[in-house]
Amino acid sequence: MGAKVRFLGVLKDSQPRSDESGVWHVPEGMTVQDIVDQSRLMDGKWEFYITVNGEAVLRGYRLTDGDEVVFSTLFLGG
Repeated sequence: MGAKVRFLGVLKDSQPRSDESGVWHVPEGMTVQDIVDQSRLMDGKWEFYITVNGEAVLRGYRLTDGDEVVFSTLFLGG
């Protein structure tokens, strides 16, 4: 089954592939850094926040079956 990856907002253009619901399916065992490396996020255009199952993670986090990864831009406000 693997993990589901979703890029939100302006980051959608960085997602290399997705199904009809906007989800990119990746195999378990990949790290978050592997996902970043396979995407187009490293052009430095956007700062982004990464969560797995709703929790912030480091790029070394290794995905397990059923994980849901979300990439979103940083939001500033006041």
